[in-house]
Amino acid sequence: MSALTQPVSPAAADRCQHALWDELARAAAEAADAPFLRMASGDLSFGAMERQASSLAAGLRCLGVAAGANVSLLLPNCAEFVVTWFALARLGAVTAPVNTAMRGSLLRDALALVGSEVLVVHETLWPQFEAVRAELPGLKTLIVVGQPPAGTQAWSALLAGGPDGAPPADVHFSSLCLLLYTSGSTGRSKAVRISHRFVLRQARGVIDGLGLRADDVLYCPYPLFHLDAAVMTVAPALLLRGVAAIGERFSVSRYWDEVRAFQATVFDFMGATLTM
Repeated sequence: MSALTQPVSPAAADRCQHALWDELARAAAEAADAPFLRMASGDLSFGAMERQASSLAAGLRCLGVAAGANVSLLLPNCAEFVVTWFALARLGAVTAPVNTAMRGSLLRDALALVGSEVLVVHETLWPQFEAVRAELPGLKTLIVVGQPPAGTQAWSALLAGGPDGAPPADVHFSSLCLLLYTSGSTGRSKAVRISHRFVLRQARGVIDGLGLRADDVLYCPYPLFHLDAAVMTVAPALLLRGVAAIGERFSVSRYWDEVRAFQATVFDFMGATLTM
């Protein structure tokens, strides 16, 4: 997006001196019933996102997840991904989403790299994790979205416990928010350290650079483990009190149908994809 080349004004920078959870809490207070996350499964409002993330955070806290901990995600584009990201932000933990196409040694090395003790994995991706599980003894807690195998935790059960009343962690805007992996074009993927401030300043840059408005619906079909979907679609929608419409995956045949179905006013694309 060209917005990355736009300078962030001092006033906009001042609005980024806080953390991701702070912004969700504000949005839930200001626009509780307004739609925030739009997927094929339906809409999730700002208020519902805040409630679900608070409940999940309580469940994760009971499992020992605390501020500064890296938590790996092996999830497709789904509402559970975004809820987990905000839950971890509430705890001051760091979300480390892994490319779902990784298998074998690539997946093993990516998970080992960040030293996570907790993995949130979708049931459809469990087989590729199971193939390298024995080589990752550091992963002590496994949380499964969907039907949990024996010895694992059900994501839905953690959510069902409800919030515990504990206040959110005191997270500085310079604290780590995400570990996003590089593409691996120069060797094995590296994990890039991304702060809360980076997420929110980039989001503000997208808003200012593209002239986005609160009534915009931002559509992105790319993976949530990528910068485009998380930082340049979900985060701007959060700041705008707008809608982030996330497709399941990029599809040449479904692209424009999804743009229409999601009632998107802004769509995200990479280079030659529009000519396909």
